[in-house]
Amino acid sequence: HVGRTPKSFDKEQYSAKMESNLDIKDQIKRLESKMKKAIKVENYEIAGILKDKIQELKTKIQEP
Repeated sequence: HVGRTPKSFDKEQYSAKMESNLDIKDQIKRLESKMKKAIKVENYEIAGILKDKIQELKTKIQEP
């Protein structure tokens, strides 16, 4: 059973938010890959910057 949605529910806004989260998840995957490569070549400064960007994007996904 799916149930009813509240009248204040905006389906378009919800769909846009979900698409945005998918884009952010793709960005996170790419940044994680770059971070692993930076660590492999011992470029820890770049790896740290990438780690900070990843954390920032992860907090965007968690926000309502």
